Amino acid sequence: MCAEVGILVKPPSLKAAMEAINRIRRLRPNALLLNLPENVNDIVLEFIANADFNEFMEEIERKLPKPATAWIKEYEPILKELPAIGDVSDIICYGDPIFFKKSAEKAIELAILTAKTMITEKINVEAWLKILKDEVEEEKAALEREGEKIVELSEIYERSICLSNFSAKQIKEKLKEKGIKSWIEYLGQPHHFTPLEVLKRTLMKREISREEAEALIKEHLKFIQEYIYRKPFLKAIDEWNKRKLYWIPKNVDEE
Repeated sequence: MCAEVGILVKPPSLKAAMEAINRIRRLRPNALLLNLPENVNDIVLEFIANADFNEFMEEIERKLPKPATAWIKEYEPILKELPAIGDVSDIICYGDPIFFKKSAEKAIELAILTAKTMITEKINVEAWLKILKDEVEEEKAALEREGEKIVELSEIYERSICLSNFSAKQIKEKLKEKGIKSWIEYLGQPHHFTPLEVLKRTLMKREISREEAEALIKEHLKFIQEYIYRKPFLKAIDEWNKRKLYWIPKNVDEE
């Protein structure tokens, strides 16, 4: 059997989620690999069987760090489609549960630090960088474990679709090492990274100056106040993209 894996890179936007659903329906893979933690796989399979989303969310609340809805809201449009997708594809969650838990804890720390910074109007750059650097190091280790899991699963199926964040190139390299054919498609394009995404991606590659970090943190605070506090998360991301990419003609943006 000659395995092939399509890697769909899905930024956290409603546009990207809807495109992912359309691609999965069209491609009808043997397996759909979701970047949700492995420890919710049984809950996902139960949801596919009974299609009760409220019950599914209740189970998720018991399984994931609270508030669970905050960690999976970017996946909600896709999750609601799983009962239909599950008729033709095996659904498997490959996310590293250890990193998912730690990432949720870091997100809470950042939310508290964001609120404190807004109240005091003072940016403790060192505190921000400590949280983000810790998360980046943990993410690097998790990507290695997740890559091995994806390779293992991909060898079982002829055609798989893997939903990923922007670690797709690392996944592709892992698959290439095992002789597994793969391709990458970026969804929700054009996508403008949020200030915190820019900061984290920079830390993944190099050290960052205090001034550069402080400027991105200030932009993050503006982003939270002007978008996240005013709209549902996915719509806020889409609005952010439209505002930042205003120079792209509308017909190009919608392609």
